Amino acid sequence: MSECLPETTGRKVAAAARAYEDGLDRIEQRRATCLSISRCLARSLALLPVVVVCFVFRFAAPSPGGTDPCRETATLPPRPISLGK
Repeated sequence: MSECLPETTGRKVAAAARAYEDGLDRIEQRRATCLSISRCLARSLALLPVVVVCFVFRFAAPSPGGTDPCRETATLPPRPISLGK
């Protein structure tokens, strides 16, 4: 019985060491995943002001007078034709 004890203890210690290393590997993988997600989220949030500005200009209501200033400048009245007199 006493001869088996050191061998069993050695196996348990080796198994515990492997489990510890596996746990460290899993923690490192999770940390890397969280960093990747954080970077992606930071890039997305950096673009958010651009998206908001584009959305506001695209879907903004016309001015309070009821006319769209962009359309007013785009449609100019026709010029009178001069016959050279």
